[in-house]
Amino acid sequence: MRSLRAIGSMAVACALACACSSSSEQQPIPDAAVVPETGPVDKATSIAFEPDAMLTLAPGEKTTLQIVVQPTGVHSVRFSLVGDSLDASLDADLLQTTELGRAAVVLTAPQAATAFQVRAVADDGPSAQAVVSVSGTGFAKLTVVPAYAGARSTPEWTATAAALISCSDKKGIPPQDGPLMQTAPSGSPLVLDGLPAGPKLAITLRSGHAVGGCSDLVKLSAGEERTVSVKVGDRPIELASTDFELGIVLEPDGTALEPWLEASTAKFVEAFAPKGNEAAALLDAMQSLAPVPAEFAKARLNGKWDEAAVQYLQLLGKPLSERIHSWAAKGFLPLRGGVGLTGRIRSTQESPSQPALTVETFGGLDAAKVGWSYDYMTSLSADPGDTVHVAGAVYVLPTAYVAAAVDSATASAEVPDGLSALRHVVSCSKLADALATTTLPPTCLMSCIEKLCMAGVGRMWETARDASEDSFDAASLSFNVSAAAQVDAEAVIVTMAGTWAGEFTSGQDDVSVKGTATGTAPPSP
Repeated sequence: MRSLRAIGSMAVACALACACSSSSEQQPIPDAAVVPETGPVDKATSIAFEPDAMLTLAPGEKTTLQIVVQPTGVHSVRFSLVGDSLDASLDADLLQTTELGRAAVVLTAPQAATAFQVRAVADDGPSAQAVVSVSGTGFAKLTVVPAYAGARSTPEWTATAAALISCSDKKGIPPQDGPLMQTAPSGSPLVLDGLPAGPKLAITLRSGHAVGGCSDLVKLSAGEERTVSVKVGDRPIELASTDFELGIVLEPDGTALEPWLEASTAKFVEAFAPKGNEAAALLDAMQSLAPVPAEFAKARLNGKWDEAAVQYLQLLGKPLSERIHSWAAKGFLPLRGGVGLTGRIRSTQESPSQPALTVETFGGLDAAKVGWSYDYMTSLSADPGDTVHVAGAVYVLPTAYVAAAVDSATASAEVPDGLSALRHVVSCSKLADALATTTLPPTCLMSCIEKLCMAGVGRMWETARDASEDSFDAASLSFNVSAAAQVDAEAVIVTMAGTWAGEFTSGQDDVSVKGTATGTAPPSP
């Protein structure tokens, strides 16, 4: 035994020695094996069954389903059975793909006729479905014809079939899709093939998700080809997703509001220069803003500035109030021409029938300038046949509206708004020259007087603009719109056109108003 071990040890030693001698003298040492490094695989962007075709199986039959995931690499794929799969089974519910993004799962069909789907989800992201129809006697073909009396657009139709279920189990319009599905353009044949013969079937039909219906089939025979008419109806308008631009036009025009415009302008002018004494109003504003109002008052009295200011303003030609009337009249032209209100109406899931109206313009003028800047609650409803009703009320501050009209009328490259236009007309540097012929206050010399004039005109403007808000004087426009709506594939309003009627109320005065109304959904982002 010892001799055998010794011989073996010598043989091993000899072999090692020979190998070392051979390697060192005749062959270079080979490079170490390089194992390619693989970085993290991107998340799956798509998954598909191959082939992507409906499977028709006999009860208990086994079949292998192949899937491919993009991009290539190792991905996790979850499998599940969807629908009335009965006792069908999969040999795995979670698999890892190969480096090529491929995997296979074995499906065992149930022991009775039905239809269902095998669903595969890659990396908890994209998914794919394989449709499976099972029958022991054979399969049938069904041509589905819509029976629709509505007016909604139906560019294409989708028919589905579900086994072992009745239409009474499928609530809503449109009913829930079945596992077997086919889509075709409106007017083209819509054929469901591979329907299992034997079990009862619920056949659903829809156009988008705005029109839908269902029809029961008790039994189909193997090899049968049948035509079925499915009565479909309109899904109620999806008020919770309402989002459209509302436009209200006064017809025949806005002359019914003429008395309100005149009264609003008169109130603005009176607040701008009480009792029409523009010179006194300007000097009063300047005095209130002076560094030392008492010194300004003394210089005003001693220098007879009121008389000087009256004479100066007379040299300007038209009184400031007359200019304001003229500018306002120009700014009122859109409202007088019938331009009413524009705004955006948006609903929420919490209050679908009480959407918020964000007013954008009133009488062609920026709503933020003519009233309080907040959303108004409206009421929204829809009748069968897609007649939509919108009702609400908005408010406008009369003197703020006049100021916005003057801003609109005077806006130019040189004069951006009404206040700038008034300052340009008054020309405060020249007024300062006229007042400087007498002794100026020691705390407010020539440049100070000019700045006080500019600020004084601003104070007069702000007082006039804010007169309605300060006195809680607001006019209201109530409206009740009735319009025919067009909806999209999800039964959401995309356009509407109709008429409206309401009241314009200012103080104790009510004026009946009416006109046309339109609505248009904003472009998709």
